[in-house]
Amino acid sequence: MNRNFTVNLSFRSLLIGVALCLPFVTTVARAETSPQYQFTVTNDTGSTITELYVDDAAEAAWGDSILVDSIEPESTASFYWADEDWEEGDPCLYDVFTRSEDGTEGFAAAMDFCENPDIVVSPK
Repeated sequence: MNRNFTVNLSFRSLLIGVALCLPFVTTVARAETSPQYQFTVTNDTGSTITELYVDDAAEAAWGDSILVDSIEPESTASFYWADEDWEEGDPCLYDVFTRSEDGTEGFAAAMDFCENPDIVVSPK
């Protein structure tokens, strides 16, 4: 094999490798520059919150509960997301639904997480 062919083949392989990595680099760069949002939920019900649903106010049905661990009474949990995580509607305006261990349910419509990111779930 001639040396010139080997150099050209190596250079071509390098270019292909760089081209294949570009989509990953742009995805990481986009994630780092996208706005991040946060909201907190404080459980003031006296019962453990076992389910928490948050969907944009334009949605007609709830998705899956976003809780990984339940929220004990008198505890606060924080949640984070980037605006591209939510596809429809205002990136700040959400409906919130909770269900506690004792069956108590709570609902808040059109919460503005950008204006007031702290939710306190209280007994009625």
